[in-house]
Amino acid sequence: MRYLIKIGCFLIFSVPTTVFAIETGYPTDLELASLPQYCHAKLRKNQGDPEYEKWRGILGLDFMHTHHFCQGLNLINRYYKASSESDRKHYLKSAIDNFGYMVTNAAPTYSLMPEVYINRGTALSKFGKNSEAMVDFRKAIELNPRWAKAYTILADFYVEKKLQGEALATITEGLRYVPNSKMLQ
Repeated sequence: MRYLIKIGCFLIFSVPTTVFAIETGYPTDLELASLPQYCHAKLRKNQGDPEYEKWRGILGLDFMHTHHFCQGLNLINRYYKASSESDRKHYLKSAIDNFGYMVTNAAPTYSLMPEVYINRGTALSKFGKNSEAMVDFRKAIELNPRWAKAYTILADFYVEKKLQGEALATITEGLRYVPNSKMLQ
């Protein structure tokens, strides 16, 4: 009987931690290993810590909002691993919300904003919101016209939608800005 009570208590007290991690997108240590290094500094270090201060110095004042970007990336990763459709939808919606927070609260000039838009566009596309996804992909290119990856993601999006002409035009546009890009060639 005591054994069952101990197991019951263990289950009661361990579930909220797991649910919190899943519901908020806050990454576990294992998940954190797959995210950019600045996410580790933002999510595991405090102001004043040398690693935190290093990344704040590199990324600027809007680093204070970056935990939402990191959570969004983690939720996208969870989307790819989810086994049920309802979980996948939940992760995409939560990722879109976190990226949306960045769009609303971080400066448009923040160095990570092109990545924010690319990732939100990807989540929107997977959620079936194609016109909104296209707007975000274009915004990423507008913010950093020399980022070859943004052109390839938009071109792949067009190919997936069977819009080969738009895909070719996107690659051509990218090559004007990044003519030596192997990715675009």
